[in-house]
Amino acid sequence: MQVLGILIPLISLVSFVAFVWLTVVAFKKHPAWGICVFLFSPISAIIFAVKHWREAKVPFLVSVGSSIALIGMVFMTFAAVGGMAAMEMAAEMENFSEQQATMQFQQDVDDSAPAIPNIQPVDETGGGDVVAEADENPLERKTPTTLSFSTKPQTEPKPDAVDSYAFARMPIGTKPIRVADAGSYVGRVVRVIGTDGVETKGYLAEKDGSLLTFEKHQTGGTYSFQLHSNDIETLYIID
Repeated sequence: MQVLGILIPLISLVSFVAFVWLTVVAFKKHPAWGICVFLFSPISAIIFAVKHWREAKVPFLVSVGSSIALIGMVFMTFAAVGGMAAMEMAAEMENFSEQQATMQFQQDVDDSAPAIPNIQPVDETGGGDVVAEADENPLERKTPTTLSFSTKPQTEPKPDAVDSYAFARMPIGTKPIRVADAGSYVGRVVRVIGTDGVETKGYLAEKDGSLLTFEKHQTGGTYSFQLHSNDIETLYIID
């Protein structure tokens, strides 16, 4: 390292002197050649040396040789102080950051994707056995189960009441509540199913009359949204 510290300034000085020497030779040949070599080297210096090799070969060869030696010594110094290891570490950190960003994006997509409700077939002709597949995840098929029931007259459900179909598809660890009683559960984590079938999860922040305000935490911050009680089909409290 100490030898390189001495040689690099010395060779830099030799390269500079050789360049000045070549520029002076070019000016002696013609002022236009001198300006071109001074301003547009190394291209103009190479052209001038080829055309006037006899006069320019010594300063040109000294300049080229010292420049190549200087580049090699700078590279050796960079490798000696751990420059290559630092570049490899930076590349590994960049790859790791890309993998983390990809995993976070996939997690955000999974969290924001609405759950597909489980729909069970109903026998409209009369009592009997109906075969239904209870698929909470449509990608995973479970063993078909047999449901036995008798047909009963249908009654008009009461407003804000939780029907038996919603209770059957209720996720584990949740409790259905009436929308009218939502004010007693402010600050709790809830799962909301709208009349359009879209399901989402968040914190119940406020209930103002028939307007419910929810908050949802995601990467990048927290955002809130509001739903009217008429737009809510089912409301669950997550235990």
